[in-house]
Amino acid sequence: MIIDFIWSYLQAKIIMKRYQINLRVSNVRDFGFACFKRELKYLCPHSRKKYSEDISIFKFSNLILNNSTGRIFISPKVNFYRPICLKESSFDDHQDVNIRKNIYQNKNIYKNLIEKEFINPVIVFNISGKKRNYYHFMVEDAPHLIWQLETIKGPVDIIVSKDQPKFIIEFLELVSRNFKLKIIYLDPSLNLRVLTPIYICEDTIKRSFGDNPENIATNRKKLFDELKTIFGFKEKKLRIAPIRVKDISPRSWKIVTEDGTDKIKNNTIGKLPSCSAILSLKKFADSFSKNTNTLKIILISREEDSSRGRNIRNDHKLIKAIPKLIKASFGRMSLIDQIKTCSNTNILIGLHGAGLTNMIFLRKKSLIIEIAPELQSLPSSDLFSNLAKICGHDHYIFSSTKLNSKGETFLDQNTIQEIKDLINNKNSF
Repeated sequence: MIIDFIWSYLQAKIIMKRYQINLRVSNVRDFGFACFKRELKYLCPHSRKKYSEDISIFKFSNLILNNSTGRIFISPKVNFYRPICLKESSFDDHQDVNIRKNIYQNKNIYKNLIEKEFINPVIVFNISGKKRNYYHFMVEDAPHLIWQLETIKGPVDIIVSKDQPKFIIEFLELVSRNFKLKIIYLDPSLNLRVLTPIYICEDTIKRSFGDNPENIATNRKKLFDELKTIFGFKEKKLRIAPIRVKDISPRSWKIVTEDGTDKIKNNTIGKLPSCSAILSLKKFADSFSKNTNTLKIILISREEDSSRGRNIRNDHKLIKAIPKLIKASFGRMSLIDQIKTCSNTNILIGLHGAGLTNMIFLRKKSLIIEIAPELQSLPSSDLFSNLAKICGHDHYIFSSTKLNSKGETFLDQNTIQEIKDLINNKNSF
């Protein structure tokens, strides 16, 4: 196992060296001085140690905004100079930047360029691509915005592209109730030279975490151990290698056994969220909820999202075993209703998926039960266990059967009984 660890470490080093970027992407610290600075805390999922880091907010004028991507460029008035993208504006890690380098080297940035001035200083809050996923938004972007607004305190205008999902628009409406700001929706095809000062905040997410060779090697070792103990695989018949999409750090792993090859979507942490920023979002959400003495046990229903699979086919047996269990379809609820429902919930049960993100809105010391279909997400998947620790919850993960062709999974009777016993034990305190 020591040889495997060293080899994984060296592989990660080689990949990081191979894909070094040679683009005009620069750090915001190279161009200005911070007007705000505040300490953020982080929790490392492996060592479980907390550490702090100062994050700064900068203020610039006369920047170019590519509204379709949310990228902000520094460029002089003369429109033939190749612009420099401020990497903080993109919210992408360095490997994502490399894949999307055509965006950063956009030669049409000056095409149809319009000068625009706003009443107040501006925050650009443009969400594109995978960030429209509920988990990524609530763990990465929503806390980032709330933390900025808490720090700045003064009135601001928030620029957003029109083509946003419903839950993002609902979130911004809630934000406008608690802070002095105006939401301005713009056509995504516009390129703007913004004459009003723009606030640019360093990212509150540790983006390079997934590229850490030690992290990759540690995940590989954990997979080995769990495959042997949980599924009984023999080490001599087992080979594990990361599955890469171009040069992105491994989130999934290829498992080669004597029976053939299977893919595990393990969802290891590539981006480490800040405890401070997550708790800022929790505090913000609490202002819209009303605590009651009646606490609920919620089972997340994914029926409205059946096209993407992952449904518990025999969840009626779980409901029968736990009479107080209530099924909730978060996908059919407004964001504020999700917040209100979760604020009075102390036990949240669900398949591995974005719905578990709502644990942020639960009361502290709640119980999170994650159900992972076999070979879909193993216990070494730190995604929700780390979020639960940040929020102060207890997190348990149970395996269900492998997903069938319809995206369905089943809970066996022993697992249902274990979940029931765990809940009864929780409610006895």
